[in-house]
Amino acid sequence: MDIDDARRMNQQFSSVVPNYTDILFAIPPGSTKLTDADNVGSAVHLEHESNMLAITCNHVATPGCNYFTNGRRLPTPQIPVDIDAMVPPVDVVSRSNPHDLAVLDTSELPLTKHGKNRYDLKKSSVVRYESLKGKEGLAAYIYGTWAKHTPVHDYEDGVSYSEIVVFSSIGPIIDISKDVITVDITEKDVLAVNQSANIPDEDKIPSGGSRDISGCSGCGLWIMCKEPILAGTLVGPIVATSTKHTTRCTPIWRTIELITNIH
Repeated sequence: MDIDDARRMNQQFSSVVPNYTDILFAIPPGSTKLTDADNVGSAVHLEHESNMLAITCNHVATPGCNYFTNGRRLPTPQIPVDIDAMVPPVDVVSRSNPHDLAVLDTSELPLTKHGKNRYDLKKSSVVRYESLKGKEGLAAYIYGTWAKHTPVHDYEDGVSYSEIVVFSSIGPIIDISKDVITVDITEKDVLAVNQSANIPDEDKIPSGGSRDISGCSGCGLWIMCKEPILAGTLVGPIVATSTKHTTRCTPIWRTIELITNIH
């Protein structure tokens, strides 16, 4: 894939995937302050049959915490005085330690009012180990919270504010097993830069190797069919050196198994 093809594909993904992707805060009991968060990560909102859920990584949804996602989106980076932006915490309804997954019940969240939609998980039924195996080299896309560039602020009246900066990347799938999809996201070219975000110049150029993308854990791994299809969940790095960056992702069929077994 040349750079022009990559930019076109990036536009296709970025016109759809952000609608389903959100930030997730794991905050210790007794606090509602974003600055107290034990973990900051990403989540994908989805629906499965009649269940309204979100999927993230088990290590992001720290046990014993309260979990917050889908804060009210603002048209400008400031808090209007007449806005009620409160959202309730959500509960983890299932976990998988082996596959590093956590499923949250988001049925009480005003998702569409806050600028997000739910991905229909049945679209991912076409992504199976048997159908994906042998397709190494297929382009995959990640899009999640770039925690190091996402400032948070807690106000005295209890309202918390975060200006979320995201990281996205396209790279080839290089290995597929029943439990792990490995993707090479080594940076070679820049496909797009959010000029409005307060990102230092050194983070606007390709690293040529690893990149600190803490906060992306829990975001989706997407592949392109007729439309972007959720193929997995980003878990973390496998190799992160000055010349290479590969990530491990839990395949979507493991997510479907976990959700299907929720009682």
